[in-house]
Amino acid sequence: MTIDNGLSDNSVTSIVQDKNGFIWIGTENGLNRYDGSQFVKFFRGDKPTDLPGNHIEKLAKMQGNYLGIATDKGAVIFNKRTNEGKKLAIPSQKEMELFANEIYYVITNAEDELIISTRTGVFVFNDQAKLVAKLEGGYTINDTKTKGIGFAARSVLLNHDTTLINTDKGIAFYDSKNINYLKYSKNIFHQRIGYLLDSIPAYSIGSANKNLLFFLPNYIHKDTLCIIDFNKQIIRNVALPAGFNAESGWESTFSFVNDSTFLLNSATNGYFVFHYLPSAGNIFPENKKLFPENIFYNFYTDKDNRLWAATTKGILKQSFSKELFNNISLLPYINQNHPVAYVKAFYRDERYTYIGLDNNKTGVMVFDKQNRLVKQIDLSNFSVGANVIWSITSWNKDTIAIATHEGLFFYNSSDNKILKPADNFFTGNKCCSYHKRIKR
Repeated sequence: MTIDNGLSDNSVTSIVQDKNGFIWIGTENGLNRYDGSQFVKFFRGDKPTDLPGNHIEKLAKMQGNYLGIATDKGAVIFNKRTNEGKKLAIPSQKEMELFANEIYYVITNAEDELIISTRTGVFVFNDQAKLVAKLEGGYTINDTKTKGIGFAARSVLLNHDTTLINTDKGIAFYDSKNINYLKYSKNIFHQRIGYLLDSIPAYSIGSANKNLLFFLPNYIHKDTLCIIDFNKQIIRNVALPAGFNAESGWESTFSFVNDSTFLLNSATNGYFVFHYLPSAGNIFPENKKLFPENIFYNFYTDKDNRLWAATTKGILKQSFSKELFNNISLLPYINQNHPVAYVKAFYRDERYTYIGLDNNKTGVMVFDKQNRLVKQIDLSNFSVGANVIWSITSWNKDTIAIATHEGLFFYNSSDNKILKPADNFFTGNKCCSYHKRIKR
């Protein structure tokens, strides 16, 4: 979708969906509301309730009928019912107002507060547009003449209460319970993280998911992706293909599609797909860059799990009608020291997809409806070669029959029990396939 379809500008910066199903689209020239067939556009105006600027930096979905909007000229809490905005008064000296209101980023937390990053500081407003916390860089007008200023960049929600903010003076934590900023918390692990991130002059900080923080060092560092686990208080370094970090920059953003798949837009063009296996803590990038003809800002997944992409050439929207196949990449889940084997068995019921390989290291992989790996059925404890799967079929409501190189097994999904029939169930062990006889 482009200006030819009614979009206010082709350079799209941010996309969110509200509870009523409307898609809100921020661009470099105006705000758009899309109802599935047409656009309604909003621009900067002279009224106090109008947008303060046309360049939309970021949209943040709030509770009720409200939307947080950050522009290059200030921020507002926008009432979607009345189409009016309430401007947020960012504190500053008179001569610093222009810099204080140049917004870089905005997110909401569980308390429905807006956390706004600007060139001069970080400011937290509640849903009544009242300032509740701030952390300022202490710049003066003379600083703007002698050096570039840009205090705060991207912020990420680590958990229900804590937000991490990247600033040019270090990593800050905002605790919504205590309403307090901490340059470095008293937690030793937090201090370690602060020192680590401060030691890297430029990096691509990613999204956080369940107390996980992802970031890519800049191109002068080795090709590594770092995973910081705030629950386990560990740092993992994951090796990436040679030259991969040259694709990342301050423009790059991690966008989660689900718990095991996320996207990274390149600093130049196109984007990459990553697969994350939480149980092992490993990340596997797909080597191919997708849509290199486009420059991507970020991605958004709507309530129907449809993917929207903000680009410099308009909006790319996933088309369900053109999807003849639903692909599941097995590469992240297969033992990398063992050759990738063929998929020999496949079965799907109302809840799960079962996949069996001709591979005695894997067993049966069980995926949910969101294509997330939820279990691996390991049959190797019964006998060597039992994980070589040849056929999977239904036995009853909760049980599947698995034909393997070492005979037939039954798996019950309600209690996760595995049963191997008695030795005289068949005359021989090897079972290439099995079909249940249905009485008519």
